[in-house]
Amino acid sequence: MTIMLVAFYKAASIKAEEYLLNKGYVLKVCNKDDPDYPLKETKEWRIVWLIDRVLGSRDVQILIALPLTFPDEFPQIFLSNKSFDNLSPLPHLDSRKYLCTFDPVESAPNPDKPGEIVESFIEKGFKIIDEGMAKRNLSDYNEEFLAYWEVESNGKL
Repeated sequence: MTIMLVAFYKAASIKAEEYLLNKGYVLKVCNKDDPDYPLKETKEWRIVWLIDRVLGSRDVQILIALPLTFPDEFPQIFLSNKSFDNLSPLPHLDSRKYLCTFDPVESAPNPDKPGEIVESFIEKGFKIIDEGMAKRNLSDYNEEFLAYWEVESNGKL
């Protein structure tokens, strides 16, 4: 990666952080040695923030992980270990604690608004969790099953 690209990506994460802090989000940095740190074996992140919110009567913690190439690559949302244990199973949540928010094939990041990108993922993540806790998105299980089964089966019946 060129020095200019590295600087661009770093600046985008700083802009995103400033935007979120100005909007009132409380961002706790999650370090690589933290047990909640997502996907240690497969992905490297520029920064991972833990965000706490009460949904209904439950305290829910999500992690928002910014890839090294953010905003060219979307952030990813994960649940903390505690939230995963308390809430699983939920639609759109896999066994690695990853919460699918936006389909990268159907969405495109706007590099001019890194803070808004991150905020949209945070809010979408909490909305999916809230709907799952209230059992308002149970029909999503069927869609997910069919989509993942098709991918895993490689078109073989």
